[in-house]
Amino acid sequence: MEQVIIFGAGAFRMSASMLQEEVRRTEQQIRTDYVEKTSAGKSYLLDSLTELMIEPVSIEGATQSFSARASVSQLSDFKNVSSEQVYVNVSIAEENISSNVENVKVI
Repeated sequence: MEQVIIFGAGAFRMSASMLQEEVRRTEQQIRTDYVEKTSAGKSYLLDSLTELMIEPVSIEGATQSFSARASVSQLSDFKNVSSEQVYVNVSIAEENISSNVENVKVI
């Protein structure tokens, strides 16, 4: 009686070899999907960050660009990242600022 109900709901019989083939195809599809997702581009832990709060890096006396180790001040979502793994690139460049002043009364 149970089988009649089950088959009536859309089930069908499958031989052991058919089941084995279905399992093999499914495993292959899972592997293919996984490779497509992972080979599209390596994803690193910090790649998705758009902002990272660090302790201030001193630029006093710097005359050229440099890299420095920075202490992370807030990184609550990542448990296995230490401040020794975070470096900051500081670019120092000259900037020329000028402005035009018009219609000024000189006394």
